[in-house]
Amino acid sequence: MSISYSPEETANNGDHYTQNRTATVTIVEHNFRASDIVVSNSKNPDNVIYAEDIQHNPVNYAKNYQELLRNGTWTDDGDTHSITIPFDVDARYIFKISYSDLADNSEDAPITDEFCLDKNPPATSSLKVT
Repeated sequence: MSISYSPEETANNGDHYTQNRTATVTIVEHNFRASDIVVSNSKNPDNVIYAEDIQHNPVNYAKNYQELLRNGTWTDDGDTHSITIPFDVDARYIFKISYSDLADNSEDAPITDEFCLDKNPPATSSLKVT
């Protein structure tokens, strides 16, 4: 299992990105079933990709990533299966994606990631310098 992102942007301050990101998740499995994917995170017990603002408050967004991974449109090329996931709301995203096959064999290294999407510059119209 692997993940790649586009566009390939160099992170600012370690893990901050200034434009929308699209992740491509790829799983190589002969008997692939998307329903066997598990999405979790370290911030919330629900099986979702967690997004929070700078004050660590949950960010509401329209995407259900668990649903997208399990029921979205996968591209199949033999035993290789891929799907794209859009990240387009300003937030810190925290997630782990794991997969177990029909025989309950688990991926040795689940995908874990955490990054911040911050597309908007600071609002300075109300700042006054004295």
